[in-house]
Amino acid sequence: MKSIKMFAISFILFITLMLSQVGLAYAQTDLFSNEDGEYVLPADTDNRMFYLVQDEAGNKNVKLKVENGVMKVTFALTGTGYDYLRLGTAEEAVAADSSEYISYEEIDGKYTYTIEIPELDKELTLAAHAVKSGNWYEHKLIVYSSEEKKNEIEKEKKEEQAQEPEKKPEQEPEKKPEKEPEKETSDNPSSGTVRVDSSTSLKDGTYSCDTFGWSGGTGRLAYIKCNKITVKGGQAYAEIEFSSTSYDKVKASGNTYEKNGSGNSRFIIPVEMNVNNTISGRTSAMSSPHWVTYTIYPYIEGAEKTSAKKDVKTSSKEKEIEVTHAKLFKIYEYENGSRLLEIKQENEKNGVIKYLLVPEGVEIPAGSEKEMNIVHIPCQSIWTGAKTTALFMDKLDAEGVKSIFEENYVTPDFKSIVLNETKLAILPAGSIWGEDKQEELETIKTRFSTLGIPVIADRSMDEETDEAKAEWMKVYAALLGMEIPSDEVISEMSEGISWDDYAAGKVPAETEGAEDTQNTADKGSAKWPVYIVILAAAGLAAVYATVKKVKKNKRKSDGEK
Repeated sequence: MKSIKMFAISFILFITLMLSQVGLAYAQTDLFSNEDGEYVLPADTDNRMFYLVQDEAGNKNVKLKVENGVMKVTFALTGTGYDYLRLGTAEEAVAADSSEYISYEEIDGKYTYTIEIPELDKELTLAAHAVKSGNWYEHKLIVYSSEEKKNEIEKEKKEEQAQEPEKKPEQEPEKKPEKEPEKETSDNPSSGTVRVDSSTSLKDGTYSCDTFGWSGGTGRLAYIKCNKITVKGGQAYAEIEFSSTSYDKVKASGNTYEKNGSGNSRFIIPVEMNVNNTISGRTSAMSSPHWVTYTIYPYIEGAEKTSAKKDVKTSSKEKEIEVTHAKLFKIYEYENGSRLLEIKQENEKNGVIKYLLVPEGVEIPAGSEKEMNIVHIPCQSIWTGAKTTALFMDKLDAEGVKSIFEENYVTPDFKSIVLNETKLAILPAGSIWGEDKQEELETIKTRFSTLGIPVIADRSMDEETDEAKAEWMKVYAALLGMEIPSDEVISEMSEGISWDDYAAGKVPAETEGAEDTQNTADKGSAKWPVYIVILAAAGLAAVYATVKKVKKNKRKSDGEK
């Protein structure tokens, strides 16, 4: 009898323990109780190009995490048209600092956001930033405290709509005659762009540009090209051509110019050589004539005036920095302090990746971004997945530079990256730059590109010799806007470095200077299933032992009888 009682007590304790754990898990993931914890709650949006991902049952749910009374919701959208969110109106988002923008994390191919909300059961206004247009749009989000509350709110809304009086159709307002547009005249500076100095050192004649670049517009125009440069009386005129027939006028140098001939839109305009020129073209391809602003860069060697050297000369490299051992990079310097960094790709047939390192205050030629990656230096906030980054920055005494290291660089913490105003991303090329990794690499680069952050490959560990590896210190010096160290200085700084440790993925303690942003906050909350398994196993073991003891006692009792 005593054994049976022990078995009953053990079994009841086991069941109670299991139910308490299951109940705790259920409380953390479903029912909202105004207490700190994690919940799954019903939610909805205005459903205007802003849709929540539904679960297998067709429900729209969000994850709510409450910590110290602060509520944060995590949800996924069906589309990928928005890259930032911010609680509040679109107008407030435009005026806000970029550190307030909430970026997405791509989970299972869906853009997933985590944002703090002030309350439940109330429609909240969210501003969403469109990737293509760059504009902010307002949407609504409501998170319900329960399914019952959701039904109650939706019922009240339907009742209110039913009680609203039927609106009478408004009479169409009387049409007023359209106002005649203001006449554009060549002597009216307000009708054109800022006047430029088109004088040049070139002799009168016709020339072809050594380099011509353009940028700006809405992204619909395939190209703007310069057919020729004509110099008359010491003044330079460019014949430019749009890849469209819809442009009928161009504003340039304070005047308005008409289209020449038929076919694609061609114009002859005065230009200042070897610098950026701002122009505006009027297109009729939209619902009404619309002015679009562009920047063009016409360059001919020797065409600039002696005082006109403002921009980087992309047609010729000024000075090549001596690289003694390394084979995978080259650095060139220009007169205005800019540098051109070339990094070879692992697959030789793919050539090199070019980075134009531009100091503050230096204007770059229009169209440069089409030929190379633009990096503004010095880079004061760097995200990196390369273990060698901290080493080089430590050896260079890069004070004031914020470096964030993430070992799991394939899925970066983009929220942290945005909040830290990151200006450059560095990837460990040896593990990801191979031909079989191109798709993965392009995905990561695209995500950073969405945030306007250039990506550089640290291929130091791919160099053949230790001296070549150490010479990548010159690359980091260039990125930090520092003087390029000599070979003697690099040799001294690299003493004591164990490159074998880095090749094996080990980072010496003295070089672990970069902040590690690996998020471990959720690890503890994920342990409760393990605890349940352990407790269940312990409970089953106790039950088994009790049953075994009962059977043993019964056999003993039967034997005595």
